[in-house]
Amino acid sequence: MPTLVRIPTLHTERLTLGAPVEADFDGYASIVTTERGLGVGGPFSREEAWLDFAQMAAGWIWRGYGALSIRTRGARDYLGTVLVHHEFGDAEPELGWLLTAAAEGRGVAFEAGRAMLDWAWRATELETLVSYMDPNNARALRLSARLGGRPDSREGATVTYRDHDFATYRYHRPPG
Repeated sequence: MPTLVRIPTLHTERLTLGAPVEADFDGYASIVTTERGLGVGGPFSREEAWLDFAQMAAGWIWRGYGALSIRTRGARDYLGTVLVHHEFGDAEPELGWLLTAAAEGRGVAFEAGRAMLDWAWRATELETLVSYMDPNNARALRLSARLGGRPDSREGATVTYRDHDFATYRYHRPPG
């Protein structure tokens, strides 16, 4: 029996966040197969990048949440990926974002992250989310704090993936 999957399309003032399509893969690979991918455990091989891209899309089928591609509102350009995703091996669901070089420094990550976080609290029963970030990536740490994340000081909050340590920031469902 086929499974009906409803992947949301979210709109912000400047952006559209929508279902990833195969044509987005080259943009995604341009992030994770280069030094830009260090923050997510890369750089990945192209095959590893494809498997990661497909796993994030599959989250919609298995869990009801996953990755959305970020585009300029009214355009088809790929600016990056924002996600609420529970990756294989992770203890809990994550709020994450990856941007192309062209999208950095324009507020895209904050706008997309805010929209995705708001969607998660409205559309899922998740009580907390985490972001795993390179502890030396000051921009990502500041962004997580702007989105309401706080450093997770619990034991085991530092995660190691592909021989790289990641800091954990935690978000809690707002009351009400």
